[in-house]
Amino acid sequence: MNINILFYLCCFVLFGFANGQVPQQMLNKLVCIEQEACGACLSAAAHCRWCADPYFSSKVPRCNDDERPAKNYPLDLYYLMDLTWSMKDDKETLVSLRDDLPSMLKNLTDNFRLGFGSFADKPVLPYINVDERRRANPCNAEEQTCGAIKKNDEQCHLDDNGYYSEYSIYDYPSLAQVYRLLDKYKVNVIFAVTERVKDHYDSIHQLMDDFTYVAKLESDSSNILKLVKMGYEDIVSVVDFEDDSNLGPVRVKYFTDCGVKGGSLIESTRCSGVEYGMTLNYEVHVTLDACPEYKKSNQTILIKESQLGQDYLTLEVEIQCGCDCEGSSSQGSSLNCPVNSHLVCGVCQCNKGWSGPSCDCSIENEAASMALVSQCRDPTSANHMPCSGAGDCLCGECECDPGFSGRYCQCKACQISRENSIECGGVGRGSCVCGQCACADGWSGDACDCTIRNDTCVAPGGTELCSGHGTCACGRCDCASSEEGSKYTGAFCETCATCENPLCAHAEPCVSCYLSKNCTDVCVISGTNYTVAEKLTDADIEDSDAVSCILRVEENSMECEYRYTYSTSTKEMVAMEIIIRAKQCSQLTSARLMTSALIIMACVVAGGIMVIMGVKSAQIVSDRRAYAKFIQEAEESRLNTQELNPLYISPISEFRLPDSFPRDKND
Repeated sequence: MNINILFYLCCFVLFGFANGQVPQQMLNKLVCIEQEACGACLSAAAHCRWCADPYFSSKVPRCNDDERPAKNYPLDLYYLMDLTWSMKDDKETLVSLRDDLPSMLKNLTDNFRLGFGSFADKPVLPYINVDERRRANPCNAEEQTCGAIKKNDEQCHLDDNGYYSEYSIYDYPSLAQVYRLLDKYKVNVIFAVTERVKDHYDSIHQLMDDFTYVAKLESDSSNILKLVKMGYEDIVSVVDFEDDSNLGPVRVKYFTDCGVKGGSLIESTRCSGVEYGMTLNYEVHVTLDACPEYKKSNQTILIKESQLGQDYLTLEVEIQCGCDCEGSSSQGSSLNCPVNSHLVCGVCQCNKGWSGPSCDCSIENEAASMALVSQCRDPTSANHMPCSGAGDCLCGECECDPGFSGRYCQCKACQISRENSIECGGVGRGSCVCGQCACADGWSGDACDCTIRNDTCVAPGGTELCSGHGTCACGRCDCASSEEGSKYTGAFCETCATCENPLCAHAEPCVSCYLSKNCTDVCVISGTNYTVAEKLTDADIEDSDAVSCILRVEENSMECEYRYTYSTSTKEMVAMEIIIRAKQCSQLTSARLMTSALIIMACVVAGGIMVIMGVKSAQIVSDRRAYAKFIQEAEESRLNTQELNPLYISPISEFRLPDSFPRDKND
């Protein structure tokens, strides 16, 4: 990869690069390029790669390393300088740099070539001084005479001495011409100009920013080395890929990490800030947008780096849009293909001059074919496609695609009613008129499925629209939420998660009547007609408007649970339809008997305990009363006997003589 740079020093300087490596890189490269066989190449070092292309150039080693040459760009520098009198001091500066410039370039890259050139402004307006004497002869200072100019022919006119011989005839190339040449040969131009004209060259740079750079030059060109170094570093810090995939159906996308270690790949062709030693990972994704024709084709894509050199990668893509079986047509008769047809890839295809599903429509010449096709065009429509582009023209008649109708397939199908899945709601609601539903009285909507009646929103036995819990729209209830936050449900918004369903209770008599075989086909409750049917095999409720209820009854000493649903009826004179969905019965089991016995026993035991506790309580009360009486009597006895034992009997007997008994004097 070779970088070419043109350096313009109001004044041009032109750069170009050659191939060199630092010593270690060169050693790594030599390990690979010395190998002459694929096996030896791949085993020589981990970074060695072998090119197996049989048309590979013999001038380049097939075994090479995988290091990017961007690490040490080869450089061709062409220094193009204005040698008019105004650049006299700049010329002297350049002469003084004859040793410093090569030394500086050697620090940038190991392989470079340096060239010098000169030019002078053309001796015609607007390139010359507008002084009258200068205008008369712009070259009088050089004792020369100048002539007219023509449009640049992009050809190289050199004389035997290597000088441009047509300078006085051809104009400078235009910016568009310059850009094409810079892009073709990958030349980078550095405009080293003074402050006075820098704005002008900034405008040129905006038009050719891919290959041009503008640098401010000191009045005596003393900073030329710095500008060369900065220009080189700026150029090699950008990597940008481009291709010519826009010429075909294959598209190319680029994904790169731009040298960020561990970074994710992003879609981009350009990386900036590339430094010495960086490795940029690129992924190229090739996709096929569409098949322009149903046949095989090839596309060659050139992928190249737009900034640095003329190397490119050729990508040859074989596009398989056709079929390999198109030539096999000898089996048409064996596969029952119609007359005037043949087999192509397993499908019967009409022979030339015939068309139609059975290949029985003759179109022997183009005029006949066009006449048949014209019969399939709607003369009143701006759409002149056969069958309005919504069908196939078969022998002058349109066979419309699904969803289209009419003589020329100009009418779209009408809306299907969500209620009964019939176009425009069916008979009595509306009819389809070339893609639009014409609704009957009492119906509206795109599919005539919106009734203007509101009596269908009143629940049987009720008086309020949607049970007072919603609004009626198109004959259906739009339910609101309850105060607890749960949403009312049912065809009439009659129930919610925390509410009792009044219609379940309203329908129970009809279900009981049906189960007892005492009802006719229609059950009437409070002026509402019900029908009851059984579908015990249907476990699921298919009707979205149906609400489930439960009825428990006793049958033959058994407890049976019936699950039934009710929904609005589509039959005449019937308001509600009740369908018994499931039945489950169970007998009294021993467990239930045991439970009952235990309950009875528990009651008996509890009663006995209560009686015993009553008697015991009475006894305790009686004892307490007797004890209290005893205490009271003991207290009284203690007071009378001076606290002696009232049961104590003294052993002393005392007798007294009557006073009338005679006593002696000694007594």
